[in-house]
Amino acid sequence: MTAMLDRSDLCLIAAAALIPRLLLVIFAPAMTGDWTVYQTVAENILNNHCVSLSDPASGACIPHWGGNQLPGLPWFIAAVWSVFPRDWMWVGIAQSLAIVFSTVYLAKNVAPLFPNRRWARAAGLLAALSPLVVPWARFSLPETLALAATQWIVAELVRSYLEGRLRVVPLAIASAIALFLRYDSALLAVPIASTGIVIHGPREALRRGLMLLLMTAVPLGIWWIRSIAVGLEPYPKPYSLQSGGAAPMGYIAWGKTWAVDQYQAPSWVYAVFTQRYSSINIAPDVYRSEAERRRVESLIAELKAGYNLKPFPSHIDDAFAEIAAKRRAAEPLQYWLVLPSRRAAALWFSPRNSAAWPVSLNTVRIEGLPSRSRLVEIALANPVATIVKLTTAAYRVALPLVALALLCRLWRQRRRRLEVWLLANALAYAAVSTIFHAALLMTEPRYVVATMPFLELALLASLARRGARDRNTAAVASP
Repeated sequence: MTAMLDRSDLCLIAAAALIPRLLLVIFAPAMTGDWTVYQTVAENILNNHCVSLSDPASGACIPHWGGNQLPGLPWFIAAVWSVFPRDWMWVGIAQSLAIVFSTVYLAKNVAPLFPNRRWARAAGLLAALSPLVVPWARFSLPETLALAATQWIVAELVRSYLEGRLRVVPLAIASAIALFLRYDSALLAVPIASTGIVIHGPREALRRGLMLLLMTAVPLGIWWIRSIAVGLEPYPKPYSLQSGGAAPMGYIAWGKTWAVDQYQAPSWVYAVFTQRYSSINIAPDVYRSEAERRRVESLIAELKAGYNLKPFPSHIDDAFAEIAAKRRAAEPLQYWLVLPSRRAAALWFSPRNSAAWPVSLNTVRIEGLPSRSRLVEIALANPVATIVKLTTAAYRVALPLVALALLCRLWRQRRRRLEVWLLANALAYAAVSTIFHAALLMTEPRYVVATMPFLELALLASLARRGARDRNTAAVASP
């Protein structure tokens, strides 16, 4: 009950993965605010042979951990620009090729999970054309490369399960690459560890896990030693400014006492990351009391008046930390349970989010209507954008819900051990990713996009195998 893909299948999957990504890179590139950071680090690597957020033209080379993340993406950009012109398009093309290779590798290695070649080809095409994965190729962010590394790890986990041994070396290499691209790639330790336990049992899994951890730690340890040697702090900060300085954690702590989704961020926190305090605009409904409103408005007025484009002053940051502490003490249930739950929900169901597709709602000419009527008017005026937003939001939230329902149904069926492992692993990865990002106030759905290839594979493989078994049972039972 296994399938194999031939060269024509793999070529079809590669073409399906490559063509839409190239079209998006060429015709709908998206340069984010983070691009300035990645570009600066990459140019320092090329021009000055250093990892720094200093102006590349100055040659100052003040050391940094790597920008917004470790320097995986800047190294990749520098490698591309060392061969091709220094234009974003070439980076977009190169990262599209990287995920094409990982998609083909994934499809080839997961094919034996499926009852026939047709299902295996469908799984490869789903990985190639996933509506939540494809459009990230057009963005100047590490998402596409991180997705490629994640697909590589998923392929190694499936191969490990089928071979009955944890593939320590390739998993360590893929994990190290993933960590240099995004810090939250560390969450992949959950499915890796659980796979080791399922295959080998706790004791042997611990031994192999330690080997994998040590191998993964070698390049990370080298980078840590370098960073300590040049005078950096023992670990990179969870939030950093575009200038490379420390973020105002008191102000951010206050935001964590009320913020719940990505659409609030531009009005309060993006302005701080760029030190453009004049654009801060706090909605009146976030305050607990009139006294808090007056205090916060006074602090922000002082910030705008005297510190625009300057470091966030410590006395104002301390004042926000005090306000945050009072709110946490006054509303512990709200802070520790209600807000994280709402953020988790925003990660998975956000109808306003475009899932990285190049669509947006034109609302300029639609004003003065009651809220429900206004929503209908906006939807009718923007049918394509509305369909994209609603369908991708529904697809995103349906994946884990359907996977969970299927897992509950299969849990007690011992002959479905493979399906249970797939679904449980994919859902565990999705769960820890949700908890982690909700806790850090990272509420854009892009922060859970790395879980999609695993969820899609687990769900499709489980449904295919279940359907094949049901057909076989019916065939045996028929006269």
